[in-house]
Amino acid sequence: MATDLKPETTFLEAPASWNTRYITPAGFICQISQRGENGKGLLERAVVALACLAEHHFLPDTGFRKNGNGDTKLCPVDGINPTSRFSFSLIPI
Repeated sequence: MATDLKPETTFLEAPASWNTRYITPAGFICQISQRGENGKGLLERAVVALACLAEHHFLPDTGFRKNGNGDTKLCPVDGINPTSRFSFSLIPI
């Protein structure tokens, strides 16, 4: 007797998603992901998340790390430390 295995629920990816990586004041690199049914609602929630991150002094993670000599990697385009140009200034939607 053959058994048909069908899951009771299927997982569907949300139509909209927002991901960002940040660095905590203690130096940990973390990622937050939010999912939503539409882009507008998701962006509104992202603004709230960014405000919370800024309030707690978290920094954006640019993906740049120290090189083998212990020096901070500089941006290959303009030659400056990429983390020095970021701030969480929010524009209302």
